[in-house]
Amino acid sequence: MRITRYLLLFMLFTLSACLVPQNNNPPESNNSPILQIDPGGHSAIINDVVYTPDGKY
Repeated sequence: MRITRYLLLFMLFTLSACLVPQNNNPPESNNSPILQIDPGGHSAIINDVVYTPDGKY
């Protein structure tokens, strides 16, 4: 009986969360600049770092 009650409460909360209206409207365009980060290099994960004895690399 307790499991049934908890299951019904869980379903009620889950369904109520799905019924909340979502704001799917795109943001208003005001033609202001958007700050974006451009690292300028690669953006992959670095697995190894190698140094040469002469120190050039």
